[in-house]
Amino acid sequence: QNATQWMLAQDLEGLENLSILRSNLRLNFLNSLSEIYPLSKIAGMESIEIRSCPLLDSCAIASICSFIDIEGETNFSSNGENCSSEEDIEAQCQDETTSLSNSQLKEYFNVYPNPSHGSFYIDQYIPSPYQVKVYDKLGSVLKTYNVEGGLVLDLKSLLPGMYILEINCAEKTFVEKIIKH
Repeated sequence: QNATQWMLAQDLEGLENLSILRSNLRLNFLNSLSEIYPLSKIAGMESIEIRSCPLLDSCAIASICSFIDIEGETNFSSNGENCSSEEDIEAQCQDETTSLSNSQLKEYFNVYPNPSHGSFYIDQYIPSPYQVKVYDKLGSVLKTYNVEGGLVLDLKSLLPGMYILEINCAEKTFVEKIIKH
């Protein structure tokens, strides 16, 4: 655990492929941390807390922008100039060209109905291939689709509950919780 904390305090190296975090993301009192880009693909977080990282000037990465957009629990304080409040980060997310917030992505995709009894539809409004992944609450990938156009997700064989839907399109990531009854 101490080695992991030391590694995190340095530069988050090695975490670029981390895609699901089934817990809380906490980065606190990391005086040398200046960027969090390696965490941009994480989904499934329960809360985000980033405090007292004075060199960290930008928190507008895809995973945090998506999490804020679904109104997840956050705590940002005493960081660099643009990373000390949810409002600062939201403004950056709107300006960020490498990530889309959920509200922006709805201009490109529509996922419905949610909740559903097993069939979820994804309508695509832009002509670009995309990938869809469905995760369970533990972060396991249950289904992966490579798609161009609309998609019907058939989740009837899955147990009722909450799942995480991740859509990747043109290096942008959209994460949404879906509920199967």
